[in-house]
Order: sequence, then structure tokens, then C-alpha cells
Amino acid sequence: MVIGSAIAAATLIPMMRGVTGEAPYAPPLLYASFAAAGVGLALLAVTLPARAALRRRS
Repeated sequence: MVIGSAIAAATLIPMMRGVTGEAPYAPPLLYASFAAAGVGLALLAVTLPARAALRRRS
């Protein structure tokens, strides 16, 4: 989900600059929610496999 949003933003920004001459507007809360989702997914991707590995060895 976050990767798809990043790809969409990477294509949207140049397109909007070409059409309107300005960067697209997104509220700061939207940026913060995308950043929080990315951090949360990264933590889950690291934490869950580590917990599973530690449980198997104990």
C-alpha cells in the first residue's frame, strides 16, 4: 500500500507540474499519515520475523 502510494506520488508530482506549473497540494495530516503507515509497516516487517525466530530457538 505504501509502495503503491509512493509510486503514484512519484508520477503525480511531475505530471501536475507539467500541467499546472505547481506541485500538487496535500494536507500535512495526509503526509503524516503516510509516514506513520510506512514506519508502522517497517516495524512490523522487522519485529514479527524476529519474534518468530526467537520463539523457535527457545
